[in-house]
Amino acid sequence: MNILSLKPVFIISMLLVASIAQARSNEFDIKRLPKGKSVTLPHTAVTFVPVTDKVKLASTDMPQMVKLSAISKRKGKTQDIRVAIFDSQSDRVKYVLLKPGASYLYNFKDLGSISVVPEIAKLSVNDASAHYQLKVESNKPLEVSR
Repeated sequence: MNILSLKPVFIISMLLVASIAQARSNEFDIKRLPKGKSVTLPHTAVTFVPVTDKVKLASTDMPQMVKLSAISKRKGKTQDIRVAIFDSQSDRVKYVLLKPGASYLYNFKDLGSISVVPEIAKLSVNDASAHYQLKVESNKPLEVSR
């Protein structure tokens, strides 16, 4: 079969499916990573962290920043995600309150790591983990540990 003999609608559909598959290949679900293990992701990758999990993020280059975003799969009433950021280079814990759809940029102070603990206080653990996630993106390759 010659590609020129295919209908234009079929060709466009195949290109669309290929582009969606490529976009999804840049997403990493932290639940696939066994506890105690780590992986270095390219800067184009996006990591999704359930609000019931703690994650450790390590910089691989300077300057480096991570973008933390609150994601809600629930329609209607939503809850804010409170994120605690523990950085060994800082004297204090940084607390950030993210509304679904909102983002926060965190700059690494050095080639080090931070622990990120998302939580939702008003919901049960099962409800929170089913509907809310923390989306993590970085401008450089990022080491993620569970």
